[in-house]
Amino acid sequence: MPLKICPDCKSQVSDKAPHCPKCGRPIAEAEKQRKQTIIMVVALAMAAFYVFKLYYLDPREMERMHQEALETQDRYISNLLSGLQRQAGIFESTPDSGWLFRGNPTLMNRLEDYGEAALTRLIDCVDSTEPANITADNQAVPFGVLCATALLRFVDLGEYDLPPDWPGYVEPTATALELQQAKAAWQEVAAAGWYTLRDN
Repeated sequence: MPLKICPDCKSQVSDKAPHCPKCGRPIAEAEKQRKQTIIMVVALAMAAFYVFKLYYLDPREMERMHQEALETQDRYISNLLSGLQRQAGIFESTPDSGWLFRGNPTLMNRLEDYGEAALTRLIDCVDSTEPANITADNQAVPFGVLCATALLRFVDLGEYDLPPDWPGYVEPTATALELQQAKAAWQEVAAAGWYTLRDN
């Protein structure tokens, strides 16, 4: 039968005894409390390190992390725009509402997740005359038209009373000059804050 030493009176006690027969100190409870204390100290040390790292991190490190996040977001938006340019679709002429875009809206919906950053990038590409993989009347549609269409999907201009002939509304048959005018119109709207981002 192995023996333990009582931490208080230093007498030998059976390892099965719940307390010291000489001084009455609980033996098994002492070891349990010691393990709990060690666990608490380790947990508190980890929490203190996390709080220190969170609140007292070098400002340059915080700026670097912020810059990395922006670069990652910008790279992701660029990939979505590339995918948007390659995506297949068609603009169909309808007697009621003019042109209707038929295609997979997934990429446009993903752009909506990036709000203001995607808005800026889409406005930048509204004047693009590069052909997209979209057609209207069997003619290739400029990528700028697709960017303007994406903008109209997730930006609400309704409460700002823009005229029906506002240059930001472009048709699939838009010329390079019309796309430049559309970009200028969108830049004016963005600078003035005449829009509300739609919820997904």
